[in-house]
Parts: sequence; C-alpha cells; structure tokens
Amino acid sequence: MPFDTQKLLTFPIEPGVYIMKDKAGRVLYIGKANNLKQRVKQYFSGQDTRPQIPLLLAKVETVETIQVFSEKEALLLENTLIKKHKPHYNILLKDDKSYIVLKMTREEWPRLLLLRSKEAPPQDSHSFGPYRGVPIAKELLQMMQKTFPLRQCSNEEFARRKRPCLLYQMKRCIAPCVDLCTKNEYDIHTKRALQFLRGGDKEILKSLHTEMEEKSEKLDFEEAALIRERIKQIEKGLEKQSVSSFSIKDCDALAIYRGGSLTTLARAVFRSGRLMDMDIRHFKDSLEEDEELLSSFIIQEYLGHKRPLLLLLPFSLPKSVQELFDDMTLVRPQLGAKKTLVDMAAKNALSAFERESEERLAKESALLDLKAKLGLQNLPYRIECFDNSHLSGSGTVSAMVQYIDGKKATKGYRRFIIREAKASDDYGAFEEALTRRYSKGDLPDMLLIDGGKGQLSIAKKVFEKLGIITVDLIALAKEEGRHDRGLSAEQIFSLSGTYSLPTRSSTLFLLQQIRDEAHRYALSFQKTRRHIAVSELEDIPGIGPAKRKKLLKAFGSVRVLKESQLSELEKVLSKNDAQVVKNYFSSVMVAEREKGAE
Repeated sequence: MPFDTQKLLTFPIEPGVYIMKDKAGRVLYIGKANNLKQRVKQYFSGQDTRPQIPLLLAKVETVETIQVFSEKEALLLENTLIKKHKPHYNILLKDDKSYIVLKMTREEWPRLLLLRSKEAPPQDSHSFGPYRGVPIAKELLQMMQKTFPLRQCSNEEFARRKRPCLLYQMKRCIAPCVDLCTKNEYDIHTKRALQFLRGGDKEILKSLHTEMEEKSEKLDFEEAALIRERIKQIEKGLEKQSVSSFSIKDCDALAIYRGGSLTTLARAVFRSGRLMDMDIRHFKDSLEEDEELLSSFIIQEYLGHKRPLLLLLPFSLPKSVQELFDDMTLVRPQLGAKKTLVDMAAKNALSAFERESEERLAKESALLDLKAKLGLQNLPYRIECFDNSHLSGSGTVSAMVQYIDGKKATKGYRRFIIREAKASDDYGAFEEALTRRYSKGDLPDMLLIDGGKGQLSIAKKVFEKLGIITVDLIALAKEEGRHDRGLSAEQIFSLSGTYSLPTRSSTLFLLQQIRDEAHRYALSFQKTRRHIAVSELEDIPGIGPAKRKKLLKAFGSVRVLKESQLSELEKVLSKNDAQVVKNYFSSVMVAEREKGAE
C-alpha cells in the first residue's frame, strides 16, 4: 500500500533524518533536513521534478524520522545510517578501500616501496600518498627508480649478494650490497628522492645541473651523461604533474557533473604543487541534490581519514559540514589559481561522464541486441556463467562468475568443490554445481554455459528438476584461440535453436568475455587447491615434488588420497613409498580422532 500522505501532518518540524522504506521494510533512501515535515512533504507534493523521484515514490510504503538537535548531528547520523543500511538511492563509498602509499624505509640502506594497507597510512616524513589507484602510484615509483639509483631488492637478497645484479648494469642501482658505493653517496640519492617527493624538484634539478658540470670539467663524461638522463627523467615527470604556476601546495579540488540517472564526481589531488591523482567516481540512481551528494561524499571520504588542509568546492556548502573538520578548510573559490583547479576537476568530471555514458550505452545496446537476436524472455541484466576445471581428470572444481548490467560483479562469484560426480565426468560435475547453486533460489536472468548442446541439456534437466522456468539458457560453443577481440566464429545454442553472431559483434564479445572470465576463475581456483594440496604432502618423509605431483594427478585431492587403499597407492608409487604414504595418513587420522575426542 503506498505511503499515506496524511501522516505528514504529524511529522516534526525539527532537524533530523528521514528513512524511506518499501513494503518489505528495506531501506530505499535516507536523507537529512532542517525541517523534517517540510522536506518530506516536497517529495509527495510534486515540487521535486527529478526523474528518479517517481521511481522511488512508487516503492515507498513507510517513512520514519529521527529527530536531533542540530544540522551537524543530522549530517553525522545520516552518514552512519547510510553505511549501515546501504540504500539503493544514496551514494555509498566503499568502506573496504585500501590505501596505496609510497614509503621510504628507515634502514641503513633505505629503499622505496609501494605499500597497500587497509589502515590509513601514517602521517610521517617518509610516507607519501595515499594514491587512489595503483597505476598512478606505480608510474611514480617507476619514474623514481629510473631517476634515483636506490636498491630494489629485499633484505634477504641484499644480505646474500656476492656480485651486483642487472640493475647495476642498467645504472638503476649503485650496488651498496657489494660495497660499490659509500654510505655517503647512497645517502645523497636517498635525500634527493625524499626531497623530490616533498616537492623540492627545483632544488634537485639545480643540484644535479651543478654536479653534471663538475663531472664534465673533470672529463668524467660517462657519469655526466648519466646525471643528464636523471635530469631528463625528472623534467619528464614534472611535465605530466606540474602545476608550478600555482602557489597552492596541498589541496583537493572537487567537481560534479550530472545527466539522467548518472552522476560523476571528480577529485583532483594536488600535493607539493603537483597533480598527483584524478579520482573519478560514478554514482547511479542517486537522489541527493548536488549539495547533499557533495556533503555526503566529503563526510564519507574525509571524516576519520587522512585529508588535506584545503578542500576546494564548486559551490558553497552549509556551515555544519565545515564544523565537522577542524583541520581542513572548505572553500568555494571565485577567481584565481584555486578556481582554475576546480575548473580542471570539472573538465575531468565532464570527460569521465561522457566516457562512462558511452560505455553504459554500448553495454545496454549489447544486452538489448542479445535479447532480440536470441529471442530471450528476459533482458539479461544479470548473467551467470559456469566452468569446470580439473587436473588430468581428477580434483574437479567448478566456478561461477556473475555479470550485472554488462559488468563484473565479483561479490556474486562462487566456487564449488565437486564431491559427488566421478572423476572426468564433466557433465556430472556441471549438474552438481548447478544443483547446489540454484536449489537455494536467487536466480539470474540468463545462464551462460561454456559448451554445446550436451551442457545445455544438463542445465535444462537441472532447471526442470528444480522447477525453474524464468531463466534463459544459452550455451556458447568453445573454440580454440583468442577471444579477447571478438574475432572467433562461434555457435550459440538455446532451447529454441542455434544462432551465430558476426565475429566483430559487441554482443558476441560480451558473451566471450564472460565465458573467458569463468574459465580464468575456475583455473585459478584449481591452481590454488593444487598448491594447498602439495603443501599438505610436504611433510611425508621420502616423498619429493615429483612423487607428490604423481599422487595428486592420480587421486585428485588429499581427501581421496587419505581414504585410498594400499593397493591403490602401489599402482602409482613403489611398494616402499606406498607404505610410507599409507603409514603417514594413518597416523594423521589417528591424531585427528584423538584431538576430536578431547
């Protein structure tokens, strides 16, 4: 039953948070307001003309309110509830993000490391970042390694070195491991690397130019040429990152671009006067107004996390947002260098929005094309695909990948250890995996099968047994060769017939991409299982790598190996080795029983 607007008469006029729920009690949207009654009333009076509002109101059954004493408290409560309930129509930044930092180790012979951590990085003089993406951090690390010849080896490798490695020959390291440099020489490069990361590139360039001239005067042209290359590397890096015409050192600049149900936010990260990162976020079906969305982003991104001293905004926000941050100033620049940085973020938001819109449109077109050409009953918004993997017919596993709206949905990935089907029975393994997956419900729009008519008939059999009639079944016949460019001619089987798509079709490419991802995921699971199994056999005396491999190839898993008879082991190993393996597992099983009895 739709929400009764007469209930709005009893709503409070104080500040607080409102929570919209559907008939099942699921939270659809959470908002804040200075006047709860007035704000909620706007949704149902037709004053709010945003295109998503009718979609939301069609689902709303109840609206709950929580009163607080101030707008600041409402902001904090809204943020807490959004993280707790994860409503569809609110933006939510992932809490499981990791921090990527460059760190100069504090050792006798320091080195630069790229570190990833769930915890916020320490704010010390030897840590730099965090960087939003791995690519930009790796690019900076590679440039540093080309420019400053510090060691890149581990401490263990450093201790056992007897002669310099290839990096010394490439002039990427001055080989402190074998005493080919003094401690003072190494410390000079360390200090320069730290100085560069702190923004002191002008001082470094001046120092390097002086050193190059001194080497030239001493006729040490090889060393002078090496220093010249380091100067070029620094200047090349500065070309990409420099905003040296601005006096601003450390700040973030934010901008938003909206269109339809898609919102794009760009965050330009400036550190030590250089552009270090351009962080792009896309939000779909967000109901927040620009002011609400930006406030929510700032609270989720910066509250309780490392933050700059200055945050540049495209428009002003309520004072209550600024009150949450004692050590970060929020500014809406009107003119000058700060406005230029916000404009830069705005250009990137627009560009990223256009790219994302084109990509979404292409994927939506491919899904519509798939439905039309294969005569599907559903638009394949959610597609699942299975693949099996085994080691020479044994140790079979199955893996399932999930794509939503044409994109990977890794949270929906599943892995299955096949226990009932016999070795080398691919059909049986497939049937077991499908039954275990879909006997619990939670059905996709389409099941993509890696195989032909045989696999398709197995899927049909399982679905008939489970009473499933709403899922489209499609099989893609596998061909040898590459599938990453959509150039393989393949057959597509469904319950209604056989189809083929042009080899350059984006629709075929999407199907191949999903199928190949399932194959990759199954193979990686099989390799992980094999590695674990090998490690479990390492304690058996007299059984080396070759014999362990033979055992796993023959029996498939440690579980089957434990339960095998001596006569079965003797078919794979010599009598003495078979007896050793049998005695080992007998003692292990006795120990397990005794432990369980305690």
